[in-house]
Amino acid sequence: MLHLSAGVAWYPDDTTDRKEFTQYADFAMYQIKRTVKDKFGDFDKEAYRTSQEQYNKEKD
Repeated sequence: MLHLSAGVAWYPDDTTDRKEFTQYADFAMYQIKRTVKDKFGDFDKEAYRTSQEQYNKEKD
């Protein structure tokens, strides 16, 4: 049995920066894998910002 989860970042809507684009696509993929396996999901800027804020709080 094959299972597939994929996250998608859209160029140029999400970013035009190559490094950010890769980070956003990875984030989208892991969001899908943690929530509704075997689906496709778009990058969510608000979820990314919230995640980064939480990470920075924990880091300090």
